[in-house]
Amino acid sequence: MAHFQPLLTKKDNNIETMQDSFLLICAYHLLLFTNYMPDVNKQYWAGWSYITFVAAMLSYNFYGFFKMMFCDCYRVYRKKKYQRKLDKQQVLTKITHELRHKEMREY
Repeated sequence: MAHFQPLLTKKDNNIETMQDSFLLICAYHLLLFTNYMPDVNKQYWAGWSYITFVAAMLSYNFYGFFKMMFCDCYRVYRKKKYQRKLDKQQVLTKITHELRHKEMREY
């Protein structure tokens, strides 16, 4: 996966590689809960390690989600703010033209 980079952007490929790494580590942890490791105490600590990696994966995903959400909201806010500014300028220009036209008629 990391060698071929099938997605369009480097950012998307890095995210996909990170997700695959997390899933691979979690899958390897599941092997530790079988008879491959007969010591129950080691299985207990492997469980905590598994929980830690799942929590890290969730944190990484939530961070990416909230960052993307914040950037999108900020982009929409800036676009609307710019649109309001343009609308205000258009209204002022229209009023100015109407006043000039009215003054020319009265003159």
